[in-house]
Amino acid sequence: MHLAVNHFRGSSRKPTSAELAEVQRLKWFIAAKDEQERKEKQEERAEKTDLDLATAVEMTIAAEVQIEAFHEKLDKYDEATVRALMENQEALELVREQMGRLLDRAHVLEDGRRVFKTEDGLRVFDEFGTELDRETIDPNTIDDNAPRWEAYQPLMLEEARLEAQRESLIEFQSKLDDARERSSQEDFTVEELESLEAELEADMPPSVAQFLPADMQPAATPTMKSDYEAVAPKIADLAPQAGMSQAAAFTPIN
Repeated sequence: MHLAVNHFRGSSRKPTSAELAEVQRLKWFIAAKDEQERKEKQEERAEKTDLDLATAVEMTIAAEVQIEAFHEKLDKYDEATVRALMENQEALELVREQMGRLLDRAHVLEDGRRVFKTEDGLRVFDEFGTELDRETIDPNTIDDNAPRWEAYQPLMLEEARLEAQRESLIEFQSKLDDARERSSQEDFTVEELESLEAELEADMPPSVAQFLPADMQPAATPTMKSDYEAVAPKIADLAPQAGMSQAAAFTPIN
């Protein structure tokens, strides 16, 4: 179009009616083409907006469904944690009852500590697991009929294990409360939900997992620790060298 107009501008000859009609036709054609391109761009933008809106709505619906399912899972976790805490409390009461029976019959030092000598009669430990030297007490002064260290130590270790287990259960219960609160917030995303779900599964104590349905059992991971491994450092502090394994099985005293 610009070439045709410029052609007439550079000439003294007046354009014919046919030539003017051709120029007008070119102007119309170009204007129509520009309008068509504008409409196509508008339609593309509208389609993209509709697609984005549909995707956002779909993601919102998916998130609501996932959060509802997550809360149902939290309910199961809560129930299993409460059962694990009850079992732990019963076991603690039993162990402490057993310990109390032995402590009632143990030799008592002047400072009030109860002590136990080993089966070989050579060493003495107090009720807290500390070995005492002969300047503090001579093993021969302890009645041979008094409870021995080999009977008391497994109970002491089991009490320590159960106390540490209880701490881990209470900590996990707190994580469940935090998870429920976080997942109830309006800006909680699907990505955050999936991350939190994986975190809880990895942190779940085995004593909780045992009370979950089979289809909810967490998958074993290289970082997952057993109850004993999780509390082993604390137990190690209470297990002096007394010729016994730290992992000695606990057998209730009748």
